[in-house]
Amino acid sequence: MTMCDNVVRLPGGGAPESSAASAEYDSGVAAAEHHAFALRMHRFSLARDALFQMDALRNPEWDILLSLYIAGCESLDAPFASLCVANRLSAEVGAGAVQSLLSLSLVQWDEARVKVALTERGMAQMNQLLQRVALSA
Repeated sequence: MTMCDNVVRLPGGGAPESSAASAEYDSGVAAAEHHAFALRMHRFSLARDALFQMDALRNPEWDILLSLYIAGCESLDAPFASLCVANRLSAEVGAGAVQSLLSLSLVQWDEARVKVALTERGMAQMNQLLQRVALSA
C-alpha cells in the first residue's frame, strides 16, 4: 500500500456487483473518507496554532505527516520548502521534524530533489489510524 486510492465512486452510481469489485469500491470510498478526514484534521491543527499561538501546543511532526498523507492521496510531490510554508514552520523546525520522522522510518528524503514523502510504513500507519478514528466516530 503506497498511496491512497484517488478514485471516488458515488454510492448508487453504478456500484460494482461482484465481491471483488465491491471490496475495491469499499476501499475507494474508505480512501476518500480518510483523505477528507486528514484534510479536516490538518485544517484544525492550523486553526489551533493560529488561535493559541503557543509553541507548546504545536506538533510539527504530526502536521508534516498529515501534509504528506494528503499529498500522497492527491499524487502531489512535497518539496521540503512547501511543507514548511504549508505548516507555518521555520526551516529549522521543519528539518527537525523531518529528521524525527526519518528516524522512525515514516518518511523518506530525496536529497537530489529536496522533497519528502511517506514511506510504505508511514502510509500504512496513517491509513490504520484514520480507519480506527473513523470506526470510533
